[in-house]
Amino acid sequence: MVRCTSEVDLLLELHAAGLGVVDEVALELAPGLNVITGETGAGKSIIVGSLSLLTGARADTDSIRSDREEAEVEACFVHPESLRGVLAESGIPEGDEVVIARRIRKGTSRAWINGRMATVGQLAQIGQELIEIVGQHHARSLTRPASQRESLDRYAWESVEKARRAVEDLWDHTRDLARDLDELGADPEARAREVDVLRRQLAEIREIGPRADEDSIGTVLERLQNAGRLREEVVTARGEIESARDQIAGAALRLERTEDTGLAEGAAPLVSVLADLEAVSQDLRAFLDTVVDDPERLEAVRDRYVALRDLCRRFGPELTDVLDFASSAETRLADLERADRRADETKAALAEAKDELRLAAGRLSVARRRAAARLGRSVTARLGDLALPEARLTVAVGPAGQIERHGGDEVTFLFGAARDLEPRPLGKVASGGELSRVMLALASEIADLAAPPTIVFDEVDAGTGGEAATAVGSALSAQSGRRQLVCVTHLAQVAAYADNHIVVRKESATATADRVDGTARIVELSRMLSGSPESDRARQHAEELLALASVVKRNRPRNSIQ
Repeated sequence: MVRCTSEVDLLLELHAAGLGVVDEVALELAPGLNVITGETGAGKSIIVGSLSLLTGARADTDSIRSDREEAEVEACFVHPESLRGVLAESGIPEGDEVVIARRIRKGTSRAWINGRMATVGQLAQIGQELIEIVGQHHARSLTRPASQRESLDRYAWESVEKARRAVEDLWDHTRDLARDLDELGADPEARAREVDVLRRQLAEIREIGPRADEDSIGTVLERLQNAGRLREEVVTARGEIESARDQIAGAALRLERTEDTGLAEGAAPLVSVLADLEAVSQDLRAFLDTVVDDPERLEAVRDRYVALRDLCRRFGPELTDVLDFASSAETRLADLERADRRADETKAALAEAKDELRLAAGRLSVARRRAAARLGRSVTARLGDLALPEARLTVAVGPAGQIERHGGDEVTFLFGAARDLEPRPLGKVASGGELSRVMLALASEIADLAAPPTIVFDEVDAGTGGEAATAVGSALSAQSGRRQLVCVTHLAQVAAYADNHIVVRKESATATADRVDGTARIVELSRMLSGSPESDRARQHAEELLALASVVKRNRPRNSIQ
């Protein structure tokens, strides 16, 4: 289980079990720069993957070990102030720490925050306040225009947020109006034909005027058609009932006259039968009053019945269906008759919304251009600290040709590796190492403005080495003075700058994550440098790296989270 014991805003401890090739791994983190190293396949990627799961990433059941039914991930963070409102709104209990857990089984996933079950959406919402993961794919995605635009907007968030939201709302509004206009602007001839059909159908129904209480007209018609026979049968039945009543009454009287107690009691049921027969006789008398041999009424009811059945055949099958059809037809007819007027109104509203959208997109463009100039200067300055002293990054904002939900701008990152080289699109001219450093400089610049207390860098130094790798390590160390960093790396030049160096090793199915210091750390750096920890030259180089990093770390600003 994860234990939380700290007074600063950072990730304290992580535990994962049943993921990938690793049965179980646990590690404790510290303020400043935490570096995670180890052989390929030792389980470093499991650490980053585990943190992704805790921040709402999709749970892939294929990542569960083949010999396990489920995988579990748990981490403890110190409770940042930014989460207090979010936790309260979600009904999650608050404390000094935030403990997030997630369990993945085949076909299902469950999550908990501070012991309370949570949704994946809540994980994502709360996770973005706690941790940010920057991986190699961020560098590759940085070559895409959409990613460049998002990076600019994130950097300039406060200055563009209001304008961008206005554009998004207006774009949604114009899309809805355009859809409404398409529906209203159907073929006018087809609409006219439908109006004509509906009017004829409603006229036919209104002419007959069906009522909901006429569903029993068939029974009325049948009685009228058989009035003579019904009266004859009912009269005969009443006579037979009267005869039977007289006989039963006589039998009851004889039993009572015997003065035998048992026989007298036997007469009681006969008296009850007499009462029932009297009730039936009264009902039959009332029925006779309703059965009248009336040829004129019979003809009228027959005509009404035929007319209603014809409506049911066409619009039914039942009379209630005819009434429902009439109601729907009236609504549809009213909509069609108003269509032209509504189309004119919608056209005018759409034109007005498009004008407002163009104005809002223009305001967003102005805000982006201002931010683009600042971002280009800031990233260029950071590139100098990353062994690219002559490199330049220019952020160009131009028209995209049409306005989309994100606005009408095309954002392009232009990169020049030397002062005498004209900056060109980043994805076309930057090498892998240069791209990684641009991404790191950009991430650092954005993080300085607004970022969660912990940032995880997953091998962002890919493609670098030598002096560039040392510069990356120094830059990460400087950034760790403002927040907790976790960096997975294969480069000794980066690992040397760690405040907390963790080595992941895998033995059989279990991975261990141990902090190394002193001689053990020199051995690990030697392995990273040469693959041969016993090499005296590699150890000497490792010691030199640590000495250089120590000087840089002493001169960095005091770590605000230590």
